Amino acid sequence: MNEIYKCGDNIASAPSPIILGVDPVSSSVNTKITISGSNFSQKDNTVYIGYDVLTGLESSNGKTITFDFVSPVPKNINLPFSLPFGFYVKNKNGLSNEGMFNLTFKKSLTDNVSIFLKHLANYFRPSESHAAAAVLFIPFGGKLIDATYCCNGLRLSVSPPRPGTYMFTAVSELYAYYQILRPGVWVLGDAFPGGVCQTGAYCATSIPTTGTIRQIGTSLI
Repeated sequence: MNEIYKCGDNIASAPSPIILGVDPVSSSVNTKITISGSNFSQKDNTVYIGYDVLTGLESSNGKTITFDFVSPVPKNINLPFSLPFGFYVKNKNGLSNEGMFNLTFKKSLTDNVSIFLKHLANYFRPSESHAAAAVLFIPFGGKLIDATYCCNGLRLSVSPPRPGTYMFTAVSELYAYYQILRPGVWVLGDAFPGGVCQTGAYCATSIPTTGTIRQIGTSLI
């Protein structure tokens, strides 16, 4: 006999995936990463890794997923801060919470500290004081067009409705869904006025930007 469900009946459904840990939690090189948790599908898991979307991943025990993390940052780029990546697992039962991973860089005290201090001097000019910045945060929002690597951070190009080019640096706060390296996602945030992308030989070329990001969040897709 066919069962008939009435409105309000409780119908059990499989729970959404849960991330409990990421191993390793940071690395400065390409590495194999294992996400541990529960409720992963044996097949057809999708993992969002901040700069790419991996599909068709398997989990034989439903508790771990392993994949190769290949740094999207060119080898000649040595950022003066670690770059956070948010990992999410999605399958037919839903979307997981985030698991965090940090891409670190081999910092040079001689080069990177001087670059960073020069960067601070460029966007905290007398006309762009802390007091002025407090009332002049620039709101921005749109689709991420691209992310360009600079000596002092990432230059993000954002489409309308609130477009511009913005620097993601050591002073920037990143929020869910942490996908700032994936063109096409939506971004929303605000920025300090001014800022530069330092690039070229010895990072001697300064390209002006609309602002330096104070905080930014992204969509997942």
